[in-house]
Amino acid sequence: PITETASLLKQPALSKTIMTAAAGNSHSLVIADGELFSMGYGYDGCLGHEDEADQSLPKKVEALKNQRIEMVAAGGYHSLVVADGSLYSFGQGNKGQLGHGNLEKQNLPKKVAAMESKRIEAIAAGYDHSLVLADGELFSFGASEYGQLGHGDAKLQVVPKKVAFFDGKCIELISAGGFHSIVLAN
Repeated sequence: PITETASLLKQPALSKTIMTAAAGNSHSLVIADGELFSMGYGYDGCLGHEDEADQSLPKKVEALKNQRIEMVAAGGYHSLVVADGSLYSFGQGNKGQLGHGNLEKQNLPKKVAAMESKRIEAIAAGYDHSLVLADGELFSFGASEYGQLGHGDAKLQVVPKKVAFFDGKCIELISAGGFHSIVLAN
């Protein structure tokens, strides 16, 4: 399987320099020469194409073709992307993990309006929650039944909400596991 994956990445679809990649539950995102490619299980639009078809080879995400892709994060069945400084999300949204103010899926990348005026520094995606470090502050959204959003409750957050616990702290790193989050701060 590892050699098969490696040989897939050598296919003409990705005869580019791979800058970074992210792996979700059943899908992967790759930044190659500043462009976004996705592959894997297309459930609920997590690959960012108009349809929900599975992709066995890397396929360029055409909706972001004229933008410079800077960061990617892959969750259970959702994806986060920073392109030209803006945060986009797509895929499964049933717990608010896309940050668009609803519980709907999104097949194509859609800008997260609540983060529009922020400078995005890092992103992370758990199974059904999302983290964003922006302007030195931590924001979280999506499922919180295990406290993974850090707000001290189990309420769904359908738009990014600042995690007050980290006010005044310098956040160095964020990471999201399936149903938990890790933040390294001073």
